[in-house]
Amino acid sequence: MKDAPEWAKAHKVPGTELRLLGGKYRLYKITSKWNPEKKRSQKVTLNFLGTITEQEGLIRPKVEQIKDSLSEISVLEYGAHALVDALAAEIKAHLERHFPKSWRQIWVAAQMRFIHQSPIKNWAYHYERSYLTQSIPVQLNQKSCGVFLRKLGCDRDRIVRFLRELSGNEDEHILIDTTHVTSESEKIDITKKGYNSSLHFQSQINLLYIFSADKKAPLYYRMLPGNIREISAMRLSVEESGLKNVTLIGDKGFYSKANVEALVAAKLRYILPLRRNNSLVNYSLIESGDKRKLDGHFLFNKRPIWHSKLSTDVTLFLDEHLKLQESTDYLSRIHEGCDGYSTEEFHKRQHQFGTIAMSSNIPEISPQDMYLKYKARGAIEQAFDSYKNLLDADTTYMHGTEQMEAWSFINFLALLFYYKAYNALLSANLLDKFSVRDLILRAREAKKLHILGQWKPTEVSLKTRSLFDRVKAPIT
Repeated sequence: MKDAPEWAKAHKVPGTELRLLGGKYRLYKITSKWNPEKKRSQKVTLNFLGTITEQEGLIRPKVEQIKDSLSEISVLEYGAHALVDALAAEIKAHLERHFPKSWRQIWVAAQMRFIHQSPIKNWAYHYERSYLTQSIPVQLNQKSCGVFLRKLGCDRDRIVRFLRELSGNEDEHILIDTTHVTSESEKIDITKKGYNSSLHFQSQINLLYIFSADKKAPLYYRMLPGNIREISAMRLSVEESGLKNVTLIGDKGFYSKANVEALVAAKLRYILPLRRNNSLVNYSLIESGDKRKLDGHFLFNKRPIWHSKLSTDVTLFLDEHLKLQESTDYLSRIHEGCDGYSTEEFHKRQHQFGTIAMSSNIPEISPQDMYLKYKARGAIEQAFDSYKNLLDADTTYMHGTEQMEAWSFINFLALLFYYKAYNALLSANLLDKFSVRDLILRAREAKKLHILGQWKPTEVSLKTRSLFDRVKAPIT
């Protein structure tokens, strides 16, 4: 069209035609085709390309706009990351304050460990498929991760300041002696041969943890050489943590005269279970079955727990429900012909079934409080075992001490996420139906859909939405 305005003709290119229809300039794609009857080329209109206005230029047909947007649709994981944001907002705020330059990488890396149990080499893969790419842009290729981990691992002081601020100091605290992490790396100078809790002698690193009995969450960690389980390391760890009211609650293999003397010298409080054959435990009080000889009882999980103080620092507990279970189990093994089980041996042990003796240097502690604290360790260990299985955190392929420190810190944060989710299920009375792993899997149902230039949440089932409302972590 020769008389069309310049702003309209600007969109006309070879293979197109400009037409004025209904007072609007429209652009069409055209071609030519030989007409054998007329013996000449004939114009053929192929399709409508859009309307041209002076203000907006070429406006493509709505159908084409929708097709273009559909061809660019992206679906990204969203729900599990929203779960972490909802449960761990306080942790995120502390990270931003203490690690202003690197908190984004730390936050994303911890989520990769918690949600996907991902090794470093797969962080970028999972990250690129998550909505974190839109909300927290970071570099996660292996080269950038190596630099990030080394820098983070060199700054133990900053990590400790973060741990101190996060923990507060108003609760009772439980010191768990150590858990082990196997490693064959010769570049990690604290990797040493040592015995672990399974009595395996192997190259390992020991991790010491302090937990809050009230919050039911970890507050502090420290890496130790694989051959170190000395009391001095525990004393220094308590000092570094800045925590008060810390009580070491050991396992049955920890008690010894030397360890007790070292704990006293280090001014550490302790509750240590004794083996049933320990000479400090006198079972004569319960042999007659006369409960009047015992000091009293309290209820634990609706079961009576009888107790009696045997000496200044040793208290004996009797759980008759457990006694019946252990007696039945022992007799069943006799009938099954298991080696080492006999009726004679049963009679020797019958008064030990259902008992546990504990030694403590806390003068003001009541028998019930002592028992509850010991049971708290059991609950922590059970959840901790689940965490290690969830994260596959008991083996590492780090190539340096600094990277190992950073790796331990990131796993510690993932452990915090785990306990946040665990406690949310506990508060909602849902632990009998759902595990933390179940919660993650259901959260991953929620995704973000990119359409028409905007990110939209996808639909989730009513059951899933109800679950996350109950744990006070809405993900949609």
